[in-house]
Amino acid sequence: MNGVMLVDKIRDRGLKLGFVAERIGITRSCLSLKIGGKTEFRLSEVSKLAELLDLCDGEIISIFFTSRVD
Repeated sequence: MNGVMLVDKIRDRGLKLGFVAERIGITRSCLSLKIGGKTEFRLSEVSKLAELLDLCDGEIISIFFTSRVD
């Protein structure tokens, strides 16, 4: 999970975290936990985010399905 990339995509679209959370059916605090890697996104949430943010397949893979090493 690449939370930084996801937040960048949200900001690039001019959206706020609270709005995004509401659109995918979770609370803002729950979204923050998922972005921070504390909990995982469900496939349905990834699908909704991909549609909302107009993500291409490569972006979906880069954000949600790769591990980041700090």
